[in-house]
Amino acid sequence: MPKQDPAKLKKVSVNLPFGIGGAEWEADITERKAAWSLYDVSLTVF
Repeated sequence: MPKQDPAKLKKVSVNLPFGIGGAEWEADITERKAAWSLYDVSLTVF
């Protein structure tokens, strides 16, 4: 059975206070798989 992402996040936006700046990006499938893999490892290690 293939493992599927439990959540589908399309876009992430981060803004710093006082107008310092920010960033916005859309994750592709490779980035999502890597993030979930790191999350899974962190749950099993800690």
